[in-house]
Amino acid sequence: MHRLICALLGALCLLPGPAWAAAAQSLSNNLLLDTAHTVIGDGLSLATAPLHWDGRSWTLFAGVAAGTVGWMLIDEPIRKRFDQHPQEWDDTLSDNGNPLGSGKVLIPALLGTAGLGLVSDNKRLVGSAALALESATFATLITGTLKAATGRSRPGLEQGSQDWTGPRSGPNTRLSFPSGHTTGAFAVASVFASRYPDGLVPYLAYGLATTTGYARLERDKHWASDVWLGAAIGIWTGRSLVRRHAQNNANQPSAVRLQLLPLLSGGLLMMTVTTDPMRHHSHG
Repeated sequence: MHRLICALLGALCLLPGPAWAAAAQSLSNNLLLDTAHTVIGDGLSLATAPLHWDGRSWTLFAGVAAGTVGWMLIDEPIRKRFDQHPQEWDDTLSDNGNPLGSGKVLIPALLGTAGLGLVSDNKRLVGSAALALESATFATLITGTLKAATGRSRPGLEQGSQDWTGPRSGPNTRLSFPSGHTTGAFAVASVFASRYPDGLVPYLAYGLATTTGYARLERDKHWASDVWLGAAIGIWTGRSLVRRHAQNNANQPSAVRLQLLPLLSGGLLMMTVTTDPMRHHSHG
């Protein structure tokens, strides 16, 4: 298949200039449309998910809510414990875990992972990286909305764990709840853990995400309840998207179709590829 695709692309390059331009434009347009359709569908699915929750889902939601309240009750003692018992290994975990939740690290890492998957013809890896990036994006939007709606002060502001100012757009010192770094880390981890459930991947993915949450506490950037809820949002978003895509793929099996379509300036080959476990469409 790999050789076939290379041969087809080579033949396409031999087409007259106008035909190649038309092919490139068609490819770009269709990829954008497919991506937009998928992302919008996923976003709507997440936004309306509570309307379709069953008893188990509502029980999990209640558990997360109760856990958040429980952590809030001990936010202050946990912060004092971190301040009073500094350890050398704390700094090591913090230095390595904190960047893992930043978009400056996550985005290049996921793009690099997708590139590695393309080079090695590993569709599963490409699909996982793409879905992880989407998961982190949606989870961050959810977290950002809650941050702006609650206006909780960060620990370093020294206003206490129960200082809430309500809706606001800033400053950053009052956008503590939930933890954005933790959300992003767990949104990515949950996708890879779900797509590679066997072996060490789940342990490695969630382990790295946990170091991010720990780092936010150790650096006094968040309360424990911020980290708890951020992790819950990331896990829910990632698992929800993986489940949605798996259901869609089950209804639309893999296929490779080739068609020859005429253009005024020359022949044009169109290839439609649907891959598993994530669907990708290419049109030239």
